[in-house]
Amino acid sequence: MDRGYSDYALYGRWTERKVFFVTRLKENACYEVLNAGPLPANRNILADDLIQLPTTKLKRIAPIH
Repeated sequence: MDRGYSDYALYGRWTERKVFFVTRLKENACYEVLNAGPLPANRNILADDLIQLPTTKLKRIAPIH
């Protein structure tokens, strides 16, 4: 996936099929953090969060978290 284009419907279809993925979001992405996971030591990882899309429209397009 390219950060220049966010396809939330595609994310939703992947998650329904039990495909899990790691992606970087755009800096202005709007989301709610449901759970902040621990960060591994000595890695260049800034966050390991379980997120949910907060808007009604996005929840309808990708009704998963």
